[in-house]
Amino acid sequence: MENALEANIKTEFLSIRKQLSQVFEEQNDIEYGIKKDKVLIVSDSSPVNIYYYSTLSKTLYKHKDLEPLVYFEKKSTEDEMLYQSLNISSFSYLEKNKIARLFIALLNTILLIVTTRNRSNFLKKRFHKVLCGDLIYDTYIREKNRYVNFKIFSFSFFKEVFKSLYKLYSYEALFEKYSIKAIILNHIVYTKMGLISRVGIKNGAEVFCMRLTSIRRYTSLNEIENQYEYTPNKKIIDCILNSYNQNKIDDYIQQRLKGSIKQHDVIEAYKNKQIYNKQTLLSDLNIKNGNPVVFIMPHAFSDATHGLSGWYLYEDYYEWYCETLKYISTIKNVNWIVKPHPSSYMYGEVGIAETQLSNYLNENIKQCPANLSTASIFSIADSVVTVGGSIGLEFAVLGKKAIICCETVYANWGIANEPKTKQEYFEMLKNIKVDALKPEKISVAKAILYWWHIGAFADSNIYPKTRLIPTLNQTEHMEMKLKMSEEFLINLKQYNGSTDNFSIQMEEMIINNEDRLLNI
Repeated sequence: MENALEANIKTEFLSIRKQLSQVFEEQNDIEYGIKKDKVLIVSDSSPVNIYYYSTLSKTLYKHKDLEPLVYFEKKSTEDEMLYQSLNISSFSYLEKNKIARLFIALLNTILLIVTTRNRSNFLKKRFHKVLCGDLIYDTYIREKNRYVNFKIFSFSFFKEVFKSLYKLYSYEALFEKYSIKAIILNHIVYTKMGLISRVGIKNGAEVFCMRLTSIRRYTSLNEIENQYEYTPNKKIIDCILNSYNQNKIDDYIQQRLKGSIKQHDVIEAYKNKQIYNKQTLLSDLNIKNGNPVVFIMPHAFSDATHGLSGWYLYEDYYEWYCETLKYISTIKNVNWIVKPHPSSYMYGEVGIAETQLSNYLNENIKQCPANLSTASIFSIADSVVTVGGSIGLEFAVLGKKAIICCETVYANWGIANEPKTKQEYFEMLKNIKVDALKPEKISVAKAILYWWHIGAFADSNIYPKTRLIPTLNQTEHMEMKLKMSEEFLINLKQYNGSTDNFSIQMEEMIINNEDRLLNI
């Protein structure tokens, strides 16, 4: 039930949206003509995203002759008003209760559930040549910690599969109805955005994934199914290495390790935490031997499990965690320190990692102190183990190889140990060693970190500095959205959108037919 605070936030938010609509109308400088070919905007309720989706669609209209068409899962008068103030008035909606489509989705859901022997098989499932098993699974485990005791034969999973297949058939119908040559959306994970982007690629559309002030263009199913949007190529890394001031990169790294970067995982890992030295930590954990020290760094278990793309040794983060704990319990000549993910509470996962760990705690498997800054790890650890988290890249930046278990952003550059089988992974765990990187590899690691968090994002004096962070608190989420929109309104009034660097760079990207927006 909506409380008084939420009602007040909604009233304020509606007022802000009306003011934004007026500013949009005043600054708008384009009239769209009717075109056969369309750019499909997969909308969300963020006024900031609506503005920049429209800016990119304007660029695609100018340079590729594509008319914007906005797709909604459900009707939103407030969002339509914002688009109309930008002269976009063609809308399409998810068609519900299509009897034939419901029947086909139901039949195929039954066949899929009955014929799928295990989770591994399900993750690889395709329909209409579109890989959808991974997206459905990631969407399903996003709630209620369902990864802990996942069951294929459950009503809740059946329902998720059915809804997803109905959407897939609806997206296919959308592409049959319109000649869609491009899609704009803000991520490519989970079924809501992942399915429509893959269906679009299969039907010949290119996909523009716009997250904050970054843009990645996808043109093939292989790319969109197997490559995270921030995975760099050699051209990007060479450009950074050849043209960037090393001091600038080092300064960013230092600010990151201090927790001064405004990103929720960075803040939770580094800010207002205690720096431990090795002697103090080992003493606090009652470790009295001289064996190697290795940190196990689990992820937020429900956070886009397959979003890093490429190969994975395990079917999800939780399976990796459980199997890793089980195996290291047999290795007595290493001090294993487990550090639960600092942002786990944002995903409703408080105590999940700790509960599983409690089954294995002994003289050489310890839980990390909650107040330990992740910056402490780099001088203490002989190695760190992660599926593909940023800790592995940070470890490389500071001169050592981590052990990783998926094709993450920094895989394939020779800066991490990358076992391709579980047996190879277990051998690495059994034979822990300090694997130091050469200076040239450290430079590569720094360039990748810089690209992932700075170079892929355009500078903008309009895009708000306020960021939405994961939260289960509805009121808190609404407050963040309101604050973000208020800041955006102030910026847009102060700076005309035509002079915004993000808008300028996105047009250069389209003109030059680049697959990424480059701020390097």
